[in-house]
Amino acid sequence: MTWIVKHVGELISNYQVNRDGQTAYYKVFGKPCKDVIVDLGEEVHYRVSEVDTGSLDGRWESGIWLGIRWKSMEHHIGTAAGVIKSYAVERKPLEDRWSKEAVEAIVGTPWRPQPAPADTTVPRVLPPLPADQQLRNQPRPREPEVRAPLRPRISKHDVARWGFSEGCPRCRQIRSGKADDGTKHSEKCRQHLETEITRENDPRIKRAEDKYTEFEAENMRAQETMYARRAAKAARRAG
Repeated sequence: MTWIVKHVGELISNYQVNRDGQTAYYKVFGKPCKDVIVDLGEEVHYRVSEVDTGSLDGRWESGIWLGIRWKSMEHHIGTAAGVIKSYAVERKPLEDRWSKEAVEAIVGTPWRPQPAPADTTVPRVLPPLPADQQLRNQPRPREPEVRAPLRPRISKHDVARWGFSEGCPRCRQIRSGKADDGTKHSEKCRQHLETEITRENDPRIKRAEDKYTEFEAENMRAQETMYARRAAKAARRAG
């Protein structure tokens, strides 16, 4: 099926007359296309190009015609071994031109005319490495990461109420009406807004403080676990 699409494209380029009365082939080469073509899927004789001149092997073989490359005049011939290029083809008698078995045996696509042969070799089984050749210094497991909690969220309402800070990129963005693209408030601006929010006894401050307290406690437990693990490891080495 893929070769049909490619062949149709070649036919359009070679023979379809455009509005200006010319084909794409004529615009490129300055003359009409006179390529000798046959029906797609027709079994033909094609001339074998890679034959030793001193041998008695046949110069012609049978294959399925899949199209022609209009720039190089190469015929694409489908076979059971892949798609082959040939510069000369000859038609067979009418009763020998169509073969369902030969068409179904074709392998190869326009992007991979010669498919790579499948690797049927059995992989060689290797024994384990001796202990003295194995990696001694194994990578240490990473300690569990404890993420610091986020600071109180500052909304557009807060900025409109407490004022836009000069030099703050996020305030400048909100003030101009631009959409949020992840730009952050400057540290000086955030400290100013957090101070005003704290004065209002906003519950966001209490939630942020509680989360930070939990973070410190979890971080402390993680450090104690790490120290205990290192102490146990040192004791095993000493014993």
